[in-house]
Amino acid sequence: MEDTQHLKEAFNQLIELLTDNDYNGLKVMIVCIAGIFTFVLGMVLLVKGYFTYETRNKKKCRKAQQLGHIVPATLISSEHRYTTQTNENTGREWKDWYYRGIYQYYVDGKEYIYYLDTENKSPQSLTLYYIKKPKRAFHAGKATWQPVILIYIMPLFVMAALIYLLGVKPF
Repeated sequence: MEDTQHLKEAFNQLIELLTDNDYNGLKVMIVCIAGIFTFVLGMVLLVKGYFTYETRNKKKCRKAQQLGHIVPATLISSEHRYTTQTNENTGREWKDWYYRGIYQYYVDGKEYIYYLDTENKSPQSLTLYYIKKPKRAFHAGKATWQPVILIYIMPLFVMAALIYLLGVKPF
């Protein structure tokens, strides 16, 4: 009973120490240590494989594979296109170049067309997937979001929360 009383008193003294404005340097040091610790913990979890993220597209591809709805598509034609964009502030125009590949695939003897816009030259063949309707085929593509970003952003959130909770004053 006395041990828990001593722990409560020690914890209350620590809270008083951290909320006192005379110890701003200590607060800043605690915030930095917590940020570094959060970053290192995130890196360890990434290396051990705890940060696995499966995009929605990968889940759809896996479901289509389970259903056996995998279709090879061949390139019919490829066009080199561009879009013109204008900067609102400067009025400067530039062109974004891309390739549009037109692909042909067959499901149950019926022909379908698939369009793919890429930054690089269109590949000669694609593997397409569909779940229910063959005309709504899609290809695996790339994941657009990586969980590695969280490892860099999470320490900032932890540090911001600690700055707010501890009441760190600017120097």
